[in-house]
Amino acid sequence: MFKHIVLWAAAVGWMILAAATGTYAQEQYEPENSWRYRDGVPIYDDNVPELLWSDLCSEEAVPYNSYRAEDPAARNTIQHYGIDVSYHQGKIDWQRVKDSGVEFAILRCGIGSEYDGVGENKQDDAYWEYNASECERLGIPYGVYLYSYATNAEMAASEARHTLNLLTGHHPQLPVFLDLEQLDSNDRPIASNEMFGTIAQTWCDMVSAAGYRVGIYSYTSFFNNYLTDPRFENPNWYRWVADYTGSCTYKGRYEMWQSSNKGIIPGIDSYVDTNTWYGTYPPTSMFRLYNPNSGEHFYTGSEEEMGYLASLGWQYEGIAWNAPVDSGTPVHRLCNPNTGDHHYTMSLE
Repeated sequence: MFKHIVLWAAAVGWMILAAATGTYAQEQYEPENSWRYRDGVPIYDDNVPELLWSDLCSEEAVPYNSYRAEDPAARNTIQHYGIDVSYHQGKIDWQRVKDSGVEFAILRCGIGSEYDGVGENKQDDAYWEYNASECERLGIPYGVYLYSYATNAEMAASEARHTLNLLTGHHPQLPVFLDLEQLDSNDRPIASNEMFGTIAQTWCDMVSAAGYRVGIYSYTSFFNNYLTDPRFENPNWYRWVADYTGSCTYKGRYEMWQSSNKGIIPGIDSYVDTNTWYGTYPPTSMFRLYNPNSGEHFYTGSEEEMGYLASLGWQYEGIAWNAPVDSGTPVHRLCNPNTGDHHYTMSLE
């Protein structure tokens, strides 16, 4: 009897908390359901072939590189090849991934809102911290995404707070994306077209206000049929489109194409999503630190170096500027051993 009373009280407490916060109790248990997932399990279409990493990066790859000639977004631009991962990929050997030639990664940080659960109900991705720390350790440029369950602005705001909480202490070089693809139990979108615009604007405004670049992820038909609100044309929102038909058939602007969910890459023991980023990466943040003993200012693009110097007593003063990741022009750093001053130059002379 006592056990039943405790369980009843816990259930009532959760319902009261949900009413107070606007968070729906069902969200803590609701699995991903979309064109890619069924009850939280990835769907692998037999019509989508397995894709070796070497084939993706090869000029001769067919059909996945046919877009090189056909797709306007790909013409006369730099292209980078990367992956996106979540706990579905398990524990990744990131050194092997980097050695295979993967140029960037998009990491899932979590799902849904700020529900503070434990165990399987916790809505942080189980491998988020590990994946982020490994990319930072190995110098792999990375972005982030959160899988959305939001059906209104209040839930979108909670998802933004969840995202920002998970991003604490991390500085992704690539955008932070909101993944809009969830369907209801009848395989229908969970919000109206206008509400999707409100959800996206609420989340993007909050995350970008914290200093992160933001974007929207979905697939071609979802963009075409449901993400049609004019707010999705915001030029400051990056667009990441999934299309597994062999080329990206989406006619609008986009910066990244998710070409397959059946990639095979050394260091990952399961299928993985493959992606192409078109053009140069967004600029990377250069951190400024101040030495209170010498009066020197120091600049670095390395989070690891920034954190180490801060631990020694240097004062972190924020982001000094954003520098291109792949401009092709190296900047050389020199140290004067007599004064300790640092000098930066692009000239080898």
